[in-house]
Amino acid sequence: MGAGKSTLIESLIRYLTPLTVVQDDGHSDLIDNLEQAAMLSPNSDILVETSSSVEPIAVAELFYLEGENGEPPDDRFEIRSITTVIDASRLLFNLENPKTLLELNVEFDEIDERSSADVIVEQIEFSDVILLNRLVDLDADLALKTRSLITWLNPRAIVLEVPPDGANREFIESFWSASERANFDFDDTAESAGWIQVLANSHPHANESSGMSAIAIRARRPLHPTRFLNFISKLSDHGILRIKGWIWVATRNGETGVWSVAGRSSTLVSSGAWMAATPMREWPDDPVERDEIMADWVSPYGDRRQELCVAGFDLNELELRREFKNCLLSDEEFALGPETWSKWPDPLPDWSVDVSEDFDGLLQ
Repeated sequence: MGAGKSTLIESLIRYLTPLTVVQDDGHSDLIDNLEQAAMLSPNSDILVETSSSVEPIAVAELFYLEGENGEPPDDRFEIRSITTVIDASRLLFNLENPKTLLELNVEFDEIDERSSADVIVEQIEFSDVILLNRLVDLDADLALKTRSLITWLNPRAIVLEVPPDGANREFIESFWSASERANFDFDDTAESAGWIQVLANSHPHANESSGMSAIAIRARRPLHPTRFLNFISKLSDHGILRIKGWIWVATRNGETGVWSVAGRSSTLVSSGAWMAATPMREWPDDPVERDEIMADWVSPYGDRRQELCVAGFDLNELELRREFKNCLLSDEEFALGPETWSKWPDPLPDWSVDVSEDFDGLLQ
């Protein structure tokens, strides 16, 4: 919100014809709105402007993934590219000083507990083109850090800087050309986030000279809930800007945890059962998918694991690894087994096993 999206669209309309703009608040039927726009202007490109709280992956899923009840995706329209507009002059500030969407009066619904930092990072990570507005307002050091962070969060995206005097014709033509080259692909875009690439050892900017660095943390024993909560409370001491991945909590032995940190916003959710806690009759039938599951399998606890990407400026890797290791069960605790673990006090916030309740987690 306030990044300059509407002003950019005004320039697009001024310099590009024909162009039809469709608004999407995440509640109305976008497909119906697109159909109406296509009928009224059959030879026009359609630009969808989403509200500030809508995450682009939710829009893309309408066209490329099956519905909740197995309905086929709608193939009457194709996405050419997804663009995120960023107020570069406030990006780092907004990550360090997040507000809830409720505070900003842009929440999606009554259970939306996301913060502005969560949404900004998710929008950057699922984009083909990223436009940096007001970068000129930053000094050289902050401008370098801002560029470094964005290219780290999404190394696949085409990044363009809006000229200081605004989006002139030359810039609009350059942006439109970039959007055509982007050639949106759902799978490629979904896997383009920097944290995913770090875990896959494929990130082209895993450690940048500007101070942005990232590490992968992996372990095959569970977290002690009390020590882990204490670790979360001290994240701000480490200059961390992004954490994402899967966690295994001893007191929640059957559930896969997803931990997401964006700036000073930290969220814990459950993404359902570990495959090791899922009856084999409910496993996918595809042998390739089963092989992928077994590739992460270590007896006796199967696919349960810690697998996290941690990124930020000037990270102290040794200190981070030491503190995270202290959150894991000791040899004596590990030997007690799941039946004993389940009886321990668990001060972590409750998380939902229903993955449709996306925002039931910890917001710090």
